[in-house]
Amino acid sequence: MEKFMENKDFGTIQINLEKLMKERGLNKTKLSYMSELTRVQITKLCRNQSQRFDAGTLARLCYALNCSLSELIEYIPPENK
Repeated sequence: MEKFMENKDFGTIQINLEKLMKERGLNKTKLSYMSELTRVQITKLCRNQSQRFDAGTLARLCYALNCSLSELIEYIPPENK
């Protein structure tokens, strides 16, 4: 069972933060101020380097970007092989 789970592709979570920032004309500094998040946090999210997503962080981003959670986060299913 462990070997099966080890190679299983469940898909990925894509953070569309950079896209939303561009659409709204915001840079990381402005978004950092509006969301009260650090630039480091925003940079990690832009690069999809975050492994865990805090509900408070997501709420702050949705508020600052005036977007829904489904606009911010996207599930990309695994490719059929």
